[in-house]
Amino acid sequence: MPQQADIDNTDPLWAKILQLLYSRGLGGEEPGTEPWTYREKTADTIINELGARDENVEDSLQYMADIGLIEERESTSSNDTKYAYGLTQKGFEVAHERELRNQQLHTNVLLTVLTGVLALGAIFQTLMAMLTADLPTMVITPTIALFAFLIGAIWRTVSDWAGIRLRYRG
Repeated sequence: MPQQADIDNTDPLWAKILQLLYSRGLGGEEPGTEPWTYREKTADTIINELGARDENVEDSLQYMADIGLIEERESTSSNDTKYAYGLTQKGFEVAHERELRNQQLHTNVLLTVLTGVLALGAIFQTLMAMLTADLPTMVITPTIALFAFLIGAIWRTVSDWAGIRLRYRG
């Protein structure tokens, strides 16, 4: 079951349901089965796990069924005659692409942060070398101002990337 942090609160409800169905059973496939055939949940389970309103979930399930992302089938996980919703092949592929996109975004954020740290280290090292050299104040003062500007720009870029990552997770 996905943790609450695995499902982004900014995603539309259909995307949350898709992620919920996609993450169910990851790594638990039976040999010889298609990966989307064993992922199913009843509407009640989806409502409970997402904490969403009944009518919103039902509307989203109907929309997802209409566009071919999920299908309604008899539940294999309960003894009663409830129906469950499971991913179609198309739904599995869409969910998988969304997961890959999120992983790539995470990697990009990490690379941006690490690049920013390296750039700050280089700026600091250059500044320390300049301060220990016998350079006139006329050269050091504007250089320090330029370095301060560069540090601010790098910090802004890194924090913007981190903000994007937090807003578009999932």
